[in-house]
Amino acid sequence: MMERIRRFAFNAGIFGTIQAIVVSIAVVYLFAYAVHSGDTTIIIPGMCVALIVPFCFRHYLVEHVALTRRWMNIFAIAAIAALVLFRQQYGVEDFWLRFPATTLAATYISSYFWLLSDPLIVRGS
Repeated sequence: MMERIRRFAFNAGIFGTIQAIVVSIAVVYLFAYAVHSGDTTIIIPGMCVALIVPFCFRHYLVEHVALTRRWMNIFAIAAIAALVLFRQQYGVEDFWLRFPATTLAATYISSYFWLLSDPLIVRGS
């Protein structure tokens, strides 16, 4: 596992590693807020799926890097939109924003880690 973390840090570079840390902090914050609010019944299964599915499909992620990057960007934009735009403009209930944002951000960070820590991905190639 430590080798994967080293490989991820090498492939992601400084800014990619900082990005991963920031998104991870956001996921932990959203999860902690959900636990504090009592929404763990649906947030925990959503987080588990978001963290396990990219692991199960990690070979597919590596084989289709361009498609994976496109979907990861869509997940990032959707998570930000769910938290910022819908809350301010439509006044949607807090839970229905936190659940997709948490799930999408967890899927993003999990996919990002499994993609860039794979032995077949080497920075600069």
